[in-house]
Amino acid sequence: MTVITTNDEAEIAQLKQCLCNNFQNKDLRCLKYFLGIELTQTKECIVISQRIYMLDLLKDTDIIDCRLVDSLMDPNQELMPKQSESFSYPEIYRRLIRKHIYLTITKSDLSFVIDGLIQFMHVPHINY
Repeated sequence: MTVITTNDEAEIAQLKQCLCNNFQNKDLRCLKYFLGIELTQTKECIVISQRIYMLDLLKDTDIIDCRLVDSLMDPNQELMPKQSESFSYPEIYRRLIRKHIYLTITKSDLSFVIDGLIQFMHVPHINY
């Protein structure tokens, strides 16, 4: 899949023609969803979001009905990995962290929390 973006319609047409001459392809017109990112285009701007990706992540973790909070994490809270038992399935923790890292493309406010949790990817522990 190739994504073409520019303000110059003639340049887009020329590139599409070149691609058609050399490769089998299909023009999908305006890009709406690509690699977990939604794109909404107006004449003034392009808005990107990961709403569907985030909803799928909440469904996968069975917390779709979670309560919203204003502050994600107390910046003064100290996370200590050795104070609790080891998580039985560390690969699940790692997969979820990787998915959350991908969310920072559009939700940079998650970076602080995710950076804190990344510290425990090798040996995750359960905190009660």
